[in-house]
Amino acid sequence: MRATDCSEANRTAVTTGNAPSRSTQVTAPSSAKEYTERKRIRILISDNEESLFKTVGNFVFYPVNAQATSYQLLDYIGNSDTIVLPDDCDGIPYVVYNYALAFNDELKSVTFPSTVEQISSLALFRSNNVETLAVASGNAKYRSQNNCIISIGERATDRNKLVIGCKTSVIPTDGSIVDSIGSYAFKGNTEIKNLTIPSNITDIESSAFEDCIGLIRTDGIVNYVDKWAISFEYKGSDTATIEFAEGTVGIAGDFCGYFSNNSERKIGAVVMNADLKYISDNAFYGCTNLTSVTFNDGLVAIGNSAFSQCSKITEIIIPDSVTSVGSAFSRCTSLEYAKLSENLTKINSYMFNGCTNLKEVVIPSGVRDIEHYAFYNCNALRTVYFCGDADAWKTITKQSNNTALNSATIVYYSESNSSGCWHYGADGKPTLWA
Repeated sequence: MRATDCSEANRTAVTTGNAPSRSTQVTAPSSAKEYTERKRIRILISDNEESLFKTVGNFVFYPVNAQATSYQLLDYIGNSDTIVLPDDCDGIPYVVYNYALAFNDELKSVTFPSTVEQISSLALFRSNNVETLAVASGNAKYRSQNNCIISIGERATDRNKLVIGCKTSVIPTDGSIVDSIGSYAFKGNTEIKNLTIPSNITDIESSAFEDCIGLIRTDGIVNYVDKWAISFEYKGSDTATIEFAEGTVGIAGDFCGYFSNNSERKIGAVVMNADLKYISDNAFYGCTNLTSVTFNDGLVAIGNSAFSQCSKITEIIIPDSVTSVGSAFSRCTSLEYAKLSENLTKINSYMFNGCTNLKEVVIPSGVRDIEHYAFYNCNALRTVYFCGDADAWKTITKQSNNTALNSATIVYYSESNSSGCWHYGADGKPTLWA
């Protein structure tokens, strides 16, 4: 192996994760400060790989695979503050790789071509002076609006996600244009001073606003961007109770979950505010000291793994305002009782997967599909309180690996005294008619 410089001073990108090819190793700085001091990166390649690098204008490419059926843009080595990326690399399409245009303080304007296949959310990491972001018309996978780069969902159920923003971004208010903010979309941009998150945004992924010091405000132990709680900081030795500020509408992905690198195991209770609508994926993943969660009436959606591996939660009551729940409670091994929202129409895959102590669950009458693995390894399940009758239960599609439902007793709801049926008791829990 030998070292080859792949950039000019102050005009380079940092590549992490997958190396440019199977045998290539990339040495990247651990911080922006280290990068500033080093000015350039070194890519270690074998002698027979050097010829695989291609330069189109001031852009450096490397093949994605041995067949060179696609390329990845690794670096920009020019000195212009306005760049328009090429349509292809020698007639072959390409992806914009991690950090390809990163750490460039002079860069002001970037236009992506209509042919680009994928754009990494970290492509412009810490190029904080960019003011104009655009995608050429005709791109089937990305669009731009208000200096935001937005990925277009391929299916009707896919999200339209803001994947890269800049200091002048204004998030569109049309939900058909954008409805979520992706991981790292604004990460590390210290020049953003003001940003409104409109009501059409229903999900914010992990680290979307990490280190955006001009945007983040702190209330108690919770950090916010606009009306979204994005992270928390707690230095105490005892377990804390998190209470969200009035007006909070969403909790971002990995708010204090397993991947947040925070004090996730020091949370004992969570109290949602009245205005909260959205809890994103992994928000409280692995909070092993969390014993109590109080959901608010008005909550709309709970994301995948939002409370997964919260091993001390014993009871979950989901308000009827909720219309969507992902695999939110998988491997909550102390969970014994769960009541689902009356407005759910399906129980998503893995929702209660591995809840080995789950004994009772209330399933609404509107459910039409119980997806695979929803109750996998729920071997303690003894009673399903169904809010409909026997005929309605039979019409529900029960997908694979839900054998716990076969051994549980299915009890049907009745508002009037009916032997063998159930109703809600004074404590709000299911009670059998005498």
